[in-house]
Amino acid sequence: MKVRNEPLGSKAVSDQTLIGSHERGATNGSGMAGASRVAAAVYLHDERDLARAALVMKGWLGDHSAYPGIPAPDFGPEDVGQGLRFGGSKPDLSWQADPSAPVGVNPKGAKKGGHSIDGALPDDMRRGGPFRWPPAYTQYAREALSGYVAMAELLDRQGYDVYGWSDRALLRATRFLWRLDRAFPNQNWWEPEVPIYWVVNYRYHSSFPVAVTTALGRNVGWTSWTHSPERR
Repeated sequence: MKVRNEPLGSKAVSDQTLIGSHERGATNGSGMAGASRVAAAVYLHDERDLARAALVMKGWLGDHSAYPGIPAPDFGPEDVGQGLRFGGSKPDLSWQADPSAPVGVNPKGAKKGGHSIDGALPDDMRRGGPFRWPPAYTQYAREALSGYVAMAELLDRQGYDVYGWSDRALLRATRFLWRLDRAFPNQNWWEPEVPIYWVVNYRYHSSFPVAVTTALGRNVGWTSWTHSPERR
């Protein structure tokens, strides 16, 4: 129980705990922290923290009425636990559809410079560099999706309709990476061995290319067995 609030960084501050990272950040590490937080809440039957984690997830997916997003220049120490910090330390909000209202997954139909950024994960796409087309390659968007899909699966099993939130944002996020791979095949936007793609296909009845593998990925594994279509 205590590990959720244990300081994980070099300073004993609230945003460097498992819960603090989830409630403050919007990148891959925060997604992984959130999945661990939810797993702990389920195990401990902590319905209150589970509900809180669901609100943060809902905010990350784009519903700021559930939990707000704050552009990095406006984010101060007093905002820890009051909203997700977007843009990084520099900061860079160029991948956001609306930089004044940043989100973890760009909204349905979002475009920039004539290119679709519907489903892009702005706070991890920026880690490859500012917005440009074609995008600079980064694996961070795929890694972030791994954390947030794992968290969604845990929440879904507790009765939260995460897969439907924000116009099926996690499906759109997956589709964005698949579209990039189709458009720029010499890069590495899609890896069929990534375990969470089996989860996405299972929950959305989609057919993204996947591969049977024993790889654990970052936080889940064996999904070709647990989430094969035959198990529906």
